[in-house]
Amino acid sequence: MSIPNSPDQARWDSDIARSRAVVQLEQANAVPDVTLGAGVRHFRDTGDTAIVLGFTVPLPIFNTNRGAIDRAKQELARTEAQARGARLALDAAVTDAAERLDLAWGEADTIRRIMVSAAEEAFAFARDGYAAGKFAFLEVLDTQRTYFDTRAKLNEALKEVHFR
Repeated sequence: MSIPNSPDQARWDSDIARSRAVVQLEQANAVPDVTLGAGVRHFRDTGDTAIVLGFTVPLPIFNTNRGAIDRAKQELARTEAQARGARLALDAAVTDAAERLDLAWGEADTIRRIMVSAAEEAFAFARDGYAAGKFAFLEVLDTQRTYFDTRAKLNEALKEVHFR
């Protein structure tokens, strides 16, 4: 389960894009820049004017920028590995949260369907029995306390569902 629009995911995507751009830059720096020049020269001795053209081509015999390219590629590989690790950690956290939510919801649903219903029926039975003179008031209070405790457990379980 992945979260494609998470801020962490966007940060890692931008870090990877930056590292790829650095690799491309270092590869471009390995290609020599040809410099062209043109100008006009005036000779005072003869009064002649000439057009002067020039160009330079650096020969990458000793510096092919191999070290910088390799370093940039290693940085890209490191960034991609860290991004994979962060994605796996995020996926694990999301999966764990989903499992905890399912468990909490199941517990709250069980309490609501079974325990609260049974406690409510027992309280109603005790109240009716007290009205008919079959039970003492302490028994009614005991079933009422059980009913309220069960409702409190349901509230705690629902709080766990909504706030975790």
